[in-house]
Amino acid sequence: MIIEDVITSGSSIVETAQSLRGHGIFVDKAIVILDREQGAQVNLKSNGMTQVKSLISMNTMLSVLLEEGLISADDKANTEKFLQENQLFDQELENALEKRKQYFPCKLQSKLLSIMAKKRSNLCLSVDLDDWRKALEVVESVGPKICMVKTHIDTLGLKGHRIISEFTEKLQSLARTHDFLIMEDGKYGDIGSTTKKQLTSPPFNVLNWADMVTMHGISGPGILEAFESAAIDRKHEDNNKAVVLIAEMSSEGNLPSKLAGYKEAIEEMAVGKRSIVAGFVTQTRVKSCDWLQFTPGVKLTGGAGGDGLGQQYTSVEEAILDRGADVIIVGRGIVGQEKPGEVAEEYRDRGWKAFVKKSLEQ
Repeated sequence: MIIEDVITSGSSIVETAQSLRGHGIFVDKAIVILDREQGAQVNLKSNGMTQVKSLISMNTMLSVLLEEGLISADDKANTEKFLQENQLFDQELENALEKRKQYFPCKLQSKLLSIMAKKRSNLCLSVDLDDWRKALEVVESVGPKICMVKTHIDTLGLKGHRIISEFTEKLQSLARTHDFLIMEDGKYGDIGSTTKKQLTSPPFNVLNWADMVTMHGISGPGILEAFESAAIDRKHEDNNKAVVLIAEMSSEGNLPSKLAGYKEAIEEMAVGKRSIVAGFVTQTRVKSCDWLQFTPGVKLTGGAGGDGLGQQYTSVEEAILDRGADVIIVGRGIVGQEKPGEVAEEYRDRGWKAFVKKSLEQ
C-alpha cells in the first residue's frame, strides 16, 4: 500500500507503483490525506490502483472552511470553478480513446494508446547519442515521462555482440520498469528478402528487442510481407511487433513530401497489412484516425530554423493541433540538454494538453 499526502494528478503514486512492480512487488492500493479532485482517480484506476481512499476531499474541505468563516462564498465558488476548469483526467477523454481503439486492428496500436493514457504522455524520446551508456542514463531519467523510445541502433557506439546484448537487455528492462515501447528507426527500404535479413541477422537482431520498426515503402508491399514473415519465424505471430511506415520526413526537400500521391500510396499499401502496421511517420494529417501518426522534428521553440543539415522544426502545439500528430518525436531537444528530465516534463505536459484537446475535438 502506498501512502500519500496530497494528490492532484496521482502521478507520484503511479511512478512509485511502476517502480515497485518493476521489482516484483504487487501494489494496487493507496491512502491519501487530501484529494484535490482534479481527476487523479481516473489516472490511478487506469494504472492498476484499484483502491484509493482519501481522508478528505477538496470539496469537503471548502465546505468546512466556509462554515467556519475562514473563506468567503466567493472564495469557495472561485476555487470550485478553478478545479472544474482544470481537470487533468476525465471520462470524456477515456471514452474517446476507447472508441478510437475500436478501429485499431494492430495490437500494438491499442497497447501504445493505453500507455499514453496511463502515463498522460504522447512523447517519444529519440536517443540521438553516440554513447550507449549515456543513452541508457537519459532513458532512465525520462522513462516515467515518455510513451516510447526511438533508437538508431547502429549509431550508439556499440562494439561487439556482448555490448549490443547488454544495451538491448538494459533498454528492455527500462521499458518494462517505466512502461514504454521501443521503436528502432531503421527506415528499412530494400527488397523483401534483404529486409528480412536486416531485421533478424546478427549483430543487432532487431526483432528480438524492438516493438516497432520504421520502413520506407519505396520498394513496394513486399517489404511488409518480409516483416510479417520475419516476425512469424521469430515466433512473434501474435502480432506483438509492428511497422511504422515513412510517409513524410522532417528534412527540407525530402522527396516523399514533394512527390504527388506518394503519401496516399503509402497509406494504401498499409490497408492490406492493417494487423502489422501501427501508423505513419508524417508531417501532415493522415486521412483516417485508423492509424497512429508519429511526427518528428518537434521543439519547444517551434519553427526556429534547422540544424544546418536539412532538419526542420515545428512546435509541440503545431505538430499536434495543426498537423495531426498523436506521438511527438523529440531527440536533441531533450538529450542535448543539461537537465533532460526537466525538459522532457515540459514536452510531456504541453504535448499531452494538446493531444487531449485534439482527441476531444475529433
